[in-house]
Amino acid sequence: MKKRALWSVLALCIAVLGYFLVPVDPPPTNNAQVNEVQFSGTSMVEKKGERIVWELQAERIDIDDTTKIMKLTNPKIKYYHEDNKTTEAISQTGVFNQKTRDINLEGAVVVTVSDGSKLQTLHMIYTGRDGKIACTGDVKVNKDDFIGTADKLDSDTALTAVKLSGNAKITRQEGK
Repeated sequence: MKKRALWSVLALCIAVLGYFLVPVDPPPTNNAQVNEVQFSGTSMVEKKGERIVWELQAERIDIDDTTKIMKLTNPKIKYYHEDNKTTEAISQTGVFNQKTRDINLEGAVVVTVSDGSKLQTLHMIYTGRDGKIACTGDVKVNKDDFIGTADKLDSDTALTAVKLSGNAKITRQEGK
């Protein structure tokens, strides 16, 4: 009987030691978790000193807090120029990189300048570093009495210095 009790105490000690010494895996966590914040009907402003450079509005903004990338739904961007001109760009979707200050617009991009110039394209990138735009895909620009079409456009946001390339064609509108 003493042997049996001794074996029972020994087995209990081994069980208790095993419980504390054997690591237990934590429950699985979802590593695909995204730190994303959503806003609706939001606007942002970029300034240089007291002057507004651009204002961005979107129906919806999804921000990935890790990458600082903003996904834009129905964005509208208004650029303010030093000569009091304004340029407005609208599209179906867009992406704003908070680190580089670049804005990519996609899907039926339409750009309208207060002087009457107009640009249509499938994809536009505004480079925050130099304030220039680059467009690709079915580019069509109306400026003064000219219509230009091309695969690619490089310009300032006021469309004052436009460079067309890739199947570029410029025609003059009669009567203007």
